[in-house]
Amino acid sequence: MSVTTIHKCDNCGDSWDASEHRSPAGVVRQLWSVSVAARWVTTPNHRNQVHASIEVQWCRPCVDRLDALGQTLKAPKPEPEQAPSVPPPTAFETIDRILREIAREEAEQVVSERSTS
Repeated sequence: MSVTTIHKCDNCGDSWDASEHRSPAGVVRQLWSVSVAARWVTTPNHRNQVHASIEVQWCRPCVDRLDALGQTLKAPKPEPEQAPSVPPPTAFETIDRILREIAREEAEQVVSERSTS
């Protein structure tokens, strides 16, 4: 038996499995709590009393379109897929390649000497 958590944006309706960290387009999968509260601020005694509030869960693209976070927290654009970097050859691989080149050159020289004789 397994449990699957599905996240759903209250704004655009996009939904995804909790294990997905990026969408197929490469967008970061996050839910953000977006809330609005109304307070009566004309009376100092009621400054912290919330008279009405609403809270919703929005996906990161919807939050970015709202531009409530500004540029500093805006989700970075997905980078294109890069090929994995090839590690440099080991010392053994380098020596092996050099020895094979020397052996090939020697063999070619012997063959060319025999063909000219």
